[in-house]
Amino acid sequence: MEKFTFVFENKAGLKAKESEELIKELENYSSQVTFKKNHNANARLIFNLLSLNISQGDSVEVLVEGEDEVKDSEALEKFMSAKFK
Repeated sequence: MEKFTFVFENKAGLKAKESEELIKELENYSSQVTFKKNHNANARLIFNLLSLNISQGDSVEVLVEGEDEVKDSEALEKFMSAKFK
């Protein structure tokens, strides 16, 4: 399992539009991705992401698990840094 901590610095945090963009990006990855703030949420499901109520300045632990977890974790962190910082 790979993991990293990410701080959402963008104004919106992770609302519906941003969640949709993230889910679309995750279609490129074979690994299971879980976000952890107050509880764990499957990052491929929009209602799970929205339940975390991520706002600007919030940090989440991102857990990536699967056959390509190292590659997927690096690519996801790069995507998130480009989109949400």
